[in-house]
Amino acid sequence: MVNLVRRSLAEMLGTFIFVLFGPGSVVAFMAAFHQPLDPETLFFSGATFGLGIAMAIIAVGPISGGHVNPAVTLGLFFAGKFNGKDVLPYIVAQLIGAVLASSAISLMFGYSVADSVQFGATIPGAGDEWKALFGSS
Repeated sequence: MVNLVRRSLAEMLGTFIFVLFGPGSVVAFMAAFHQPLDPETLFFSGATFGLGIAMAIIAVGPISGGHVNPAVTLGLFFAGKFNGKDVLPYIVAQLIGAVLASSAISLMFGYSVADSVQFGATIPGAGDEWKALFGSS
């Protein structure tokens, strides 16, 4: 039980790191620094996402496996590579880490600034949700 709590807390920290650097970079580039959505901004935002996930996995991977994402946790479970009793604690910890990171982004840049770019979330254009999900035209 203590080991599961330790691993779940590591997942929370890893998710916090990833969300802070990933979506946080979008807020920083697009809203706080008023950078346009051009190739340079996309490159640096993408690089920051990559560095954020790398730092998160390096930091918590040896402790928890570095899932840092509920989709990864579920995927490993369905592939038979992760214990079912650990799925819910991991996902709860990851969601808490994401909320804490979003709160930190809001505190750093201000709620209205972060909200103006949906806290860095990837959101398909109006009416394109199905296209984004299934890749059809």
